[in-house]
Amino acid sequence: SVPVAGRLAAKLPLDADEAFYVGKVNVGAQDFSVLFDTAAGNLILPSAGCSNSTCLERRRYTPRASASARPVSLSKTPLAGAMAADTIDIEFDQIELGNGMVTGELWRDTVCLQAASGSGGSAMPCTDLGLVAATEVSEVPFRSMPHDGMLGLGLDGLVAASPLFSFMRRLSSTTGDR
Repeated sequence: SVPVAGRLAAKLPLDADEAFYVGKVNVGAQDFSVLFDTAAGNLILPSAGCSNSTCLERRRYTPRASASARPVSLSKTPLAGAMAADTIDIEFDQIELGNGMVTGELWRDTVCLQAASGSGGSAMPCTDLGLVAATEVSEVPFRSMPHDGMLGLGLDGLVAASPLFSFMRRLSSTTGDR
């Protein structure tokens, strides 16, 4: 693999004409590999509550295993129960792999980028970020993707819920302009 983007990602060849930029993140003390996607705006991970074969082949996010996970409500109405979350449906159009759909619960948790192996273990940035814990994912395009989830790096207009879900916005407000 070739280090890319400041030791955060590696280019993983699939076929001669296709490649994804995949890196590692830690979400609430749980490690995941994610596709860095500039055409999306959300962090999407399969949740422990997703039981289809596409989810079962990946590491799954468990909000209850995280001390920092909190459910997200997009309405003004308080959420009932300590661990309830609003849900969202997101459609995807992946040029290389096809169209698909994700249904998931909205959570916020501490998300930290992880350095690529062999990069010297330097401290990587963390931020409090909204995420979609997928309870259902379509087989296309997600089953053929070589990672656990997706981390959207797109602008605010690509974020499905609120600015809380914009990784770039949240990271820049956490780290400043260093």
